[in-house]
Amino acid sequence: MPLWGTYPYLTAMQDVHQVLTFMRCLLEGLSFLHLNRIAHRDICDSNMVVSCYRLDRDRKPFRDDLRELRRGTDVRYAFMDYDQSIQLPLDVSVKDCRRPSDEAWMGCDIYKPLDVSLGESLYNPFAFDVAMLGNMFRVYLSEAIPTLPALAALFDGMTTHVVSRRFSADEALDFFKSNFESLPQEVQDTPVTLKVNYEMMSRPELYWSKLAPSVQTQWSRFRAPPLPRWWHFLNWLMQIPWCYRAVEFVRRTFRI
Repeated sequence: MPLWGTYPYLTAMQDVHQVLTFMRCLLEGLSFLHLNRIAHRDICDSNMVVSCYRLDRDRKPFRDDLRELRRGTDVRYAFMDYDQSIQLPLDVSVKDCRRPSDEAWMGCDIYKPLDVSLGESLYNPFAFDVAMLGNMFRVYLSEAIPTLPALAALFDGMTTHVVSRRFSADEALDFFKSNFESLPQEVQDTPVTLKVNYEMMSRPELYWSKLAPSVQTQWSRFRAPPLPRWWHFLNWLMQIPWCYRAVEFVRRTFRI
């Protein structure tokens, strides 16, 4: 059992192999949680740990240790902080589960999807988890897309606003395994320079534009549709307090 450190320094990952190791660990972790019907509900970069630890808690040598660990095959990542989590009966469907939308406002807001932004009365906490993880991937890992074009498809599959089309955790993991587990060593060794870009969550066309049109077409079946015009109009109305209360009342009354 490794000792865990809480400073994963995600932008310090240096090549494709390191990025894919990080993604695989978290996708496997989320798949395991959902298999046991545990919804984390607070996924963010500050709620994960890495298998690197120093007793002195000195961040400078910790970063050096982590850099060396990432160059090998032993580094692991995991979720932590389960105070907002819930566990449901094993016969609950991860695709059809519905919970009161008030629960979606718990925890860190940074990576939350739009599932409850228009006064929805119910939400799917498992789909919500997948979208939060997908949003975090988009923010940190979009610079790897030119080398790994299938990432754009994975990101959209995990974060599409059409919840019924969104990947489950198992589906996201299966997609990852199918497209990334047998890459040639020279691709895995390709250097990447990561940077944080929160705009990637609201403007996915930015990371799709990193790909040639022919490559975009290859993955187009996974591309999320744009938000419809009515969504933008309703979102505008929801900024008016009485409109928000009216829409919320109607949706809660008729459960729509």
